[in-house]
Amino acid sequence: MDLRSYEVPGNIDAILRDQAQRGLVWYQPFIFSNTAIAGTGAAWNNTVGTRKYICTDKDPENVRSVFLSENQRLGDWFGELIKMVIACSPQSEEFLDLGCNVGHFSFELTAAGKKATGVDVFKECYSLVSEITGLSFDYLNERYDSSSHQVPSVGTRQFDFVIASAIQTHLSDPHFFMAYTNRLSRHGLLYTTPVMSGEEPTLRLRITQGRRNRPVSERFEFLPTVAAMELILQCMRPFVYRRATQVADPKGTARWGTWIGIALSHELPERVATDFHLTLTTGRIEQFADLAQGVLSIPRVKLGQ
Repeated sequence: MDLRSYEVPGNIDAILRDQAQRGLVWYQPFIFSNTAIAGTGAAWNNTVGTRKYICTDKDPENVRSVFLSENQRLGDWFGELIKMVIACSPQSEEFLDLGCNVGHFSFELTAAGKKATGVDVFKECYSLVSEITGLSFDYLNERYDSSSHQVPSVGTRQFDFVIASAIQTHLSDPHFFMAYTNRLSRHGLLYTTPVMSGEEPTLRLRITQGRRNRPVSERFEFLPTVAAMELILQCMRPFVYRRATQVADPKGTARWGTWIGIALSHELPERVATDFHLTLTTGRIEQFADLAQGVLSIPRVKLGQ
C-alpha cells in the first residue's frame, strides 16, 4: 500500500529502524515515504544484495530506489489479487485472512467495504498502519496451531471467503490446514505460493523434527507445492488457477513464479475469467483429487465441510 498521502505520526524512519532492530519482518509492501519502505519486493532483487525487508533514510540512495520501485510493483500486484477475489465472489462480504502478516489484504478489503478478520503475530505493525490510514479490522494476534489443526480463537467459525497466501508452504501439516480452511469457507478460497518456473508439480509431505510449523530443510518452503494446493481444490467448482510467467513475476526474479489458486462454490462469470486471465483446471485437479483420495485418504468434501 502506498501511504505517502497520509500523515504519519512521528519519525517513520526511526520507527521502522526500531522495528528492524527488534527482529520484526514486514513481508508485505508498505510505502510510508520515499525513504521509509517495508516489504519483501526488494529482497528478491539482487541489486540490494541481502534479504532486507525494511528500508529507511539510513540506507543508500540506490537501495531506497530499489525498495521504492519493487515494493510499489508488489503492492500493485497484491491490490490486483484483491480485486480479482472480489470479482470472483461478489456475494462474499466476510473475509478471513490467515497468515495476514501486517494485514495488506485485509486493509484492501476493508477499504473496499468488506468485513475482514486477519490472523498473525504482527499486531504492533498492524496497529501502526491502522493509525495512519484510519482503517481497522479484527486482528487476531496468534498463529495456526498444527497440533490441533486450527486457529484457537477462530475454531470452526465460518466466513464467506478465506485467503491463505503463502502460508501453507511453511506448515508441517499443509493438508490438514487446507482441509481446515475448506471447512471455514462458504463461498471460496484463495491460495498463493511461489513455484519454480517450468518445474512439474510434486507432492511432498512435511517432516518437522518435533517442531510444529517448522520445515526441516533450509528454504524448504520454496519447494514446489502446486500439487498439494490443488488437492484441496477438489472440493469446489469451478477450479481456477493462474500461474505467473517469469515476465509477470511481481518479485522480478528469473527463478520464481507464483501459483494462484481460486476455489469457488459457484460458477465463475465468463467476463471475470477473461478480465483476469484465469484458467479453469477441472480435469487436472480431478486427477490430483483421485490421488489424494486413493493414496493419502483425503476425502472429497464440499465447501463448509
